Amino acid sequence: MDLLKNPFHILNASPRDNRRRIMELADERSLLLNSTECVDARSELTNPRKRLSAEVAWLPGIGPKRAGDVLLLIESSPKDLLAVDSLSSIARANLLAAGLARLLDHNAEDLAKWILDIAWAFEELDPEELRVIINEERVVSGFPEVSDISAIENEIQERRRYYRQVIKSALDNLSPKEIVDAVTIAVESATDDGEEQGPILIADLVDSYEVEAQGFLDKEEGNIKALVGKLSDAVDAERPDSALAPLVNQLIQVVKNWDTVAQPIQVSAKSRGLDHDASLRVAGLVRGLAIHLFNEHGKLDFSQQLTNMLQEVFAEVGKVAEHTAKDADALGEIAEQ
Repeated sequence: MDLLKNPFHILNASPRDNRRRIMELADERSLLLNSTECVDARSELTNPRKRLSAEVAWLPGIGPKRAGDVLLLIESSPKDLLAVDSLSSIARANLLAAGLARLLDHNAEDLAKWILDIAWAFEELDPEELRVIINEERVVSGFPEVSDISAIENEIQERRRYYRQVIKSALDNLSPKEIVDAVTIAVESATDDGEEQGPILIADLVDSYEVEAQGFLDKEEGNIKALVGKLSDAVDAERPDSALAPLVNQLIQVVKNWDTVAQPIQVSAKSRGLDHDASLRVAGLVRGLAIHLFNEHGKLDFSQQLTNMLQEVFAEVGKVAEHTAKDADALGEIAEQ
C-alpha cells in the first residue's frame, strides 16, 4: 500500500482521530473525491482488523502536522526525503518507498542509496516496538489495542513484499548495465564486501536479481565452456601461440563479463558463508584449462594469464580463491626457476 493511497491520506485523517471524526472526514472528502473510495477508506479505518494494515503502512508515531509536512515532499521533492530524520523505522521505510516510487531521474549510485536506506530502516523494525506505538495512538482514538503480536508481524511481512516491488520497479527503469551497477553497489555496501551479513531486503534483492540474470549467466556459461573446449583442442593440435593468444584473450574477456553480472550474487553468498555454485563451475572450467595448458603443453604464460584472471574476478568465492592462490604460487615458482 502506497502512502498516498492509504486510507488515512484519502480521508486526511490521523491515527489519533476517533470513529466519529473519521465518519465526518469521510463525508467531507466524498464531496471532493470519489465517494466509493471514501466509503472504502472509512470502512478500513473503522474496522479494527482492517485498520491495522493502514496503520502499519502509514506513519506510526508521527504527529498530524509533521505527517502533513513530509507527505508534501513525496510529490514536490522526493529527493529531500532522504534527509528527513527523527522518524520511527516503519515510518521512514514507508516514506522512502513512496518517494522512490516517484523518483523520476536517478542513476545506479542514487538508486543504491535509496535501496540501502529502505533496507536498513526495515532491518531496524521491531514488532513489539511497533505494537506499542500503534496502541498508544489507538488509546487516543478509542479503538481496541492490538494484543496479538503475530498480527503485527504479518503486516510487517506485507510491507517487506511492498518494498521489494517498489525497488524492482525502480530498477526496471534503468538500463541493464545500470541495474548491475546499482545492485552491486548496494550489496557490497550492505555486506562490507561480503564480510558481514546484510539486511534481509538486500538478500531479497539479490534473489530477485539472480532470477532475472539467470538467462544471461547460463548463456555466457555455455559460451565459456565452448571457448574452453576450442582452446583445449587448439593447443592439443599444436597450434602456434599466435593462434592461441586471441582465444585466451577472448576467454578472459567473456569470463570477466560473466563475473560482472554475477558479482552481487557472489558477494551476497559470501556474506552468508556460501559459495556461488555457478561461479564454482565456471572457475573450474577455466582452472582445468590452465592446468592442461601447463601440465600437458608447458604453456606457462597462458596458464598464468588465466590463473591471474581467476584470482582477480573470483576473489569473493572462497574455494576458487583458495585453489587459484595455490596455483599462482606454484606457477610463480616455476617461472622463477
